[in-house]
Amino acid sequence: MTLVTRILFILLSALPIHGVSAAPLNSKNVAVYRDEQARFILSYPSSWTHVPSTHQRTRIKIVSEEGAGGEDCAVNVQELEDGNNLSPAEAIRSLPDARNYEHALRTALPDAKVVRSGKTHLSNQEAVFFVTTFTVRSVGMEVPMKSIVVQTIRNDKLYTASCRSSPERFEELMPIFQLVFAGLLIK
Repeated sequence: MTLVTRILFILLSALPIHGVSAAPLNSKNVAVYRDEQARFILSYPSSWTHVPSTHQRTRIKIVSEEGAGGEDCAVNVQELEDGNNLSPAEAIRSLPDARNYEHALRTALPDAKVVRSGKTHLSNQEAVFFVTTFTVRSVGMEVPMKSIVVQTIRNDKLYTASCRSSPERFEELMPIFQLVFAGLLIK
């Protein structure tokens, strides 16, 4: 078992998902994105496509099915002004709890609901996660979504990795989402 495979196995076991599994990424089915400025590397399935992001802090956004799918994942990096090189434990305590996270989401997504939350790991350090449901409304259309967001703080930066899909496909896609999260290496 290679070091990368062992790390992926350890990270995949951090999120509590029952009855599903995914094959680990390897050199034949992986794409790699490097961001020297934000200090991270993301390995993700090569069947997903890197697309332009509409948000300034989103460093990478990937979309399923060669960019034509309805599922996406992103990594957002935000500089923290008052980070003061917090320890991972202190950083996690500074992040919002489920109630406050849901309240913040509702400013843009009025029906947002946190359905699961807890502690996990991201890039081998303490993190928090939130699974949410919400509806995206635009031009008379309503699109129900479900997402998982994992946050951690390192080097005075807030790293937010997120993946979303339709609620119907969310559990089916969770192994791929876990591989994306496991493929994030913060330097």
